[in-house]
Amino acid sequence: VPDQYGIQGTWRLYEEGGSPGFGYYVTPIPATPLQHLTFTDKGELRREGERLNNGLFQSPYYRVDSTKAAFVIVFLTTRKDTTGYRAGLTIKGDTLRITPTCYEGCHFGFVRIH
Repeated sequence: VPDQYGIQGTWRLYEEGGSPGFGYYVTPIPATPLQHLTFTDKGELRREGERLNNGLFQSPYYRVDSTKAAFVIVFLTTRKDTTGYRAGLTIKGDTLRITPTCYEGCHFGFVRIH
């Protein structure tokens, strides 16, 4: 399957952003220990790193959907899952941003490493 969205490959987590109720804070993530996601051409999601062990990235599969306004990544528990957990997806050059639904906003920033 061609990677029409540009997501396939390995991406290193380099920042997290969120709001504890006032303001929006971005926390840089050091390169070591390595925290990364790998999106395969078979719709599989692999993760490495303690920061990526939360519920959002524990799904072993993914799908990318597009709407007129944006791209959405859907994290799936099985290959046959028809619903999954949806989050916003932005890819610009070698950076990827995943924006889950958060009360006052949040994001995970990644940079392509493979």
